[in-house]
Amino acid sequence: MLVISNDINNRYSPIVTVIPFTGSVKRLDMPTHVRINPGDVCDGYKPSVIFRSMLLAEQVTAIDKFKLLGYCGIINDPDLMRRIETALMAQVGLGQPAVSSSVTPKANN
Repeated sequence: MLVISNDINNRYSPIVTVIPFTGSVKRLDMPTHVRINPGDVCDGYKPSVIFRSMLLAEQVTAIDKFKLLGYCGIINDPDLMRRIETALMAQVGLGQPAVSSSVTPKANN
């Protein structure tokens, strides 16, 4: 899990907001999927112990922080951070043009 909630929330709340990982890297054409390689996550001066995986931003969720098994490291790469931010924005519809819908709103009379 990649913790994406802010530091104040992470410190004082029992809940953190996360993006889950999967080891099955597919559908990279989806705007909510971001590939993560082992060298992308750093713990101090050495690469973290993480496998090639993919973030699933469409599954962003909140969990009890006691369910987190441990600390893997941090993401320092600005390009990767931009891709994660873009995936989150796509998921929640921020910065995206409105998508036309087949449902026509009823007129208020």
